[in-house]
Amino acid sequence: MPYAKDDKISTQPISGGIEITESEYQQALEAKLNGQEVKVQSGTLKILSFEKRSVWSTSDKSKMGISIDEDVPDGYVDIEPGEFDEWDGVQWAINPETHKKALKAQYWQEYLDYLDLGFEFRGVLYQCAPDDIDDWEKLKTYIESLPGETVTQLRAADNSMNDITIADFLVLFVPDLGQHVMEARRAYWAKVDAV
Repeated sequence: MPYAKDDKISTQPISGGIEITESEYQQALEAKLNGQEVKVQSGTLKILSFEKRSVWSTSDKSKMGISIDEDVPDGYVDIEPGEFDEWDGVQWAINPETHKKALKAQYWQEYLDYLDLGFEFRGVLYQCAPDDIDDWEKLKTYIESLPGETVTQLRAADNSMNDITIADFLVLFVPDLGQHVMEARRAYWAKVDAV
């Protein structure tokens, strides 16, 4: 009488294996020779299809391919998780804290992109990120890009500018532009508060 255990088949007894018929043994042997997987699952010998399906780990959401005939392994489910989902023991459920954190990061990046990519104000294209620049040389370059009268006014303050943030600089020395940037920042915080 042939036997099978896990992915092994034998004409001799296998410790912990199940008995299979001669016909099942021949079918499993032929399948193995053709490159198919053969497994004992739930006490039954199965010849697994080449066709695959996806399952996801309930611990880290990693994806794995298994045969369409194969039982879903422990610790996996055949339901795809969403980006912010966590397994609650029964189903995937959105983790509100993870979702909120990701949305805040997305909104912050949108705000920085708005400033970094440049925006037009009073016919001048500004391409410095007011809240993202600590380098005084970049600040000087930014000052040089401002209308002439502002640059003249600021050169006198050159030595006292080392500790000022760009946001403070804009509010103090270019109030209209500073207000424009602050409005963009307020829009960002409004989105965050709505999360």
